[in-house]
Amino acid sequence: MNIHTRSIPEVLAQIEKLSPSKDDVLQFFIGEKNTIDIPKLIDELNKKNLRFYGGVYPSVIYKGEHSDKGLTIEKITSPNNPIVVQMKEGSIKLPTLNFKDKNSTLLCLLDGLSAHIAHFLDELYNTYSDSCTYIGGGAGYLDFVQKPCVFTPQGLVQDAAILFVIPTKSSSGVKHGWEELKGPFVATETEKNTIHGLNWVSAFDVYKEVVEEDSGKTFTQNNFFDLAKAYPFGIKKDYEEFVVRDPLLRENQSLICIGAVPKNSVLTILKGNKKTLVDAARQAAIQGLSKRNKNVNHCLIFDCISRVLFLGDDFKDELGVVLEELKEKNLDHIIPNGVLTLGEISSFGDGGKLEFFNKTIVVGIL
Repeated sequence: MNIHTRSIPEVLAQIEKLSPSKDDVLQFFIGEKNTIDIPKLIDELNKKNLRFYGGVYPSVIYKGEHSDKGLTIEKITSPNNPIVVQMKEGSIKLPTLNFKDKNSTLLCLLDGLSAHIAHFLDELYNTYSDSCTYIGGGAGYLDFVQKPCVFTPQGLVQDAAILFVIPTKSSSGVKHGWEELKGPFVATETEKNTIHGLNWVSAFDVYKEVVEEDSGKTFTQNNFFDLAKAYPFGIKKDYEEFVVRDPLLRENQSLICIGAVPKNSVLTILKGNKKTLVDAARQAAIQGLSKRNKNVNHCLIFDCISRVLFLGDDFKDELGVVLEELKEKNLDHIIPNGVLTLGEISSFGDGGKLEFFNKTIVVGIL
C-alpha cells in the first residue's frame, strides 16, 4: 500500500483496511520529505499493540514509481519480532535468532551513514553465517547528515540496525552496470570509509586526474558530487562483479565513501551509462526470479539513490524492467515495494558472503 500523507489518523485508517493479524508485522518505508511525526506514529501503533518496523529513506518505491514524500505499508507474516541492535566498535551483542532449517531471510535495515557498517556486517555474518539469506539497505537522508532513521516499537534511532527474520528463503539479484574506466589502484591509506591515499599519493589527486580527463570537466569547491556520481570505485573481489563504493565528499585530499574501503584494496575507477545501468536492473530481476520459491509473496527492491541521481528521468526505465520481468514470469500481481538507499545489503548468491554495496540494485524475491 502506498499513500502520500503525513496524517497519522489516515495512516491508521489504511492499516485497518489491511486487517493485520497477530501473525503479521507491518513494514513502513517513509520518504525523507514526508513530514509525518514518527515518534507520535510509534506511540499510536503501540497503543494498538501492533508489531512493526521501518526506516526513513531518500525515496520510497512502489510499483514503477518512486517518491520522496511517499509512505508505504506492507504486511509481512512472521512469528518473529524486529530487533534493534546498536552498531559500535568492539564487541557487538547479537541476539539468538530463529532460523528454521536455513529457510529464512534476515532483513536488515540500518543507518546508512554509520561509520560502523563494515564491522557490524562482519559480526553479523560471523554469527549467523549461511543460516539464512540476507537482504536490506541503508536508511538516511540525502543531505548526508546523520539523524535517527530506523524505528521499531522501541523508538526512532540512529547508529543502529533493525534485524527481522522472515520465515521464507529469499532469492536476490544483485547488479550494478558500471564498467571499468581506469585502474587498478591500490588503496595505500584508508580509515574506515575514507580513502586518504591511492598508489602512495593523495586519493583526490589520482581521482581528479582520471575524472577530469574523461569528463572534460573540472572539479570546483561546489561540484564534487555532480561529477563523482558518474565515477564510482570498484573493489575487486572473488565475485562476478566489482563491489562498488560511492565517493560522496572530498575532505582536503581524501575521499569519503558510503561503505568501508579496506587498506590495500585493489580499486578501479568505473563509469556507466544509462543503457548499462538499466540493463543491469533487468539482469538483477532475472537473477532474483530464476531461483525463486514456488510461492512468491513479495518483491523487495533496494536501489541506490545515486542511480536515480545519475539516470534522472530515465530511472523509470530501471523500475519498468523489473515490472516487465515479473510479468514475464506471470507474477504481475506482485507489486514491487522498496526504497532508494544509502547502500544495499545482500548475500552474494547462494550461501554467499554478506556484502554492503553502493550504486547497485538488489531485487529480492520472497
